[in-house]
Amino acid sequence: YPDGAFFVPLAAVDRVENIPTAIADALNFALRDNTKSPQQQLIRYLRSKNILLIIDNLEHLMDGVELLLDMLSHCSGVMLLVTSREQLNVQAEDLFGLRGLPVPDADQTTQADQFAAVRLFCDRAHRLLKTFKLMTSNSSDVMTICRLVEGLPLALELAASWIRHYDVGQLARSIAKNIDLLQTTMRDLPPQHRSIRAVFDYSWRLLSPTEQAVLAKLSVFRGGFTDAEAASV
Repeated sequence: YPDGAFFVPLAAVDRVENIPTAIADALNFALRDNTKSPQQQLIRYLRSKNILLIIDNLEHLMDGVELLLDMLSHCSGVMLLVTSREQLNVQAEDLFGLRGLPVPDADQTTQADQFAAVRLFCDRAHRLLKTFKLMTSNSSDVMTICRLVEGLPLALELAASWIRHYDVGQLARSIAKNIDLLQTTMRDLPPQHRSIRAVFDYSWRLLSPTEQAVLAKLSVFRGGFTDAEAASV
């Protein structure tokens, strides 16, 4: 991408009509032509570009998919990498599902540092407590934390933010008792990323009333369910 790669955060964007402005801001491109819409100006600017746009958090603006498709149809050199909790459901989509980072099994203590979840937790913990490092004495507890949060990067970062107040053994036991421990007051995180409960609440609000009712009934299952089991409930 000789014309660059740009990150476009949409978490704070509340209207589909503001997506072109958010993209233009990320590109540092001024929308000055009052005779053209922001979308038209943006497409004209991008038509000659070979560029990657990382569109982050599209799930609450799904009507904006049409805008992105229009951009792709007019700008052959533009590639979009879109993150969303909901599938875009278009032919141009090449879907890649993200899950938690790999976590070690209980008997893999000696290989713990080879797993991305452990490395992320230790990196974030070391940023806040320079004496912290992965050792034989704490590796089992670090692995437990990683398994409790299923390798989710945000949960690992939230857990590591408590490293100055708990040792990893206390932290693992506290998370097992109450997931509400996974929260932070960091100023540079959007509100929906400041706690795991906020993540769940944000996802819940994206569901329709019917979807909420169905999901509530399916909450009796732990570890997944089959179509037949879901139908029985």
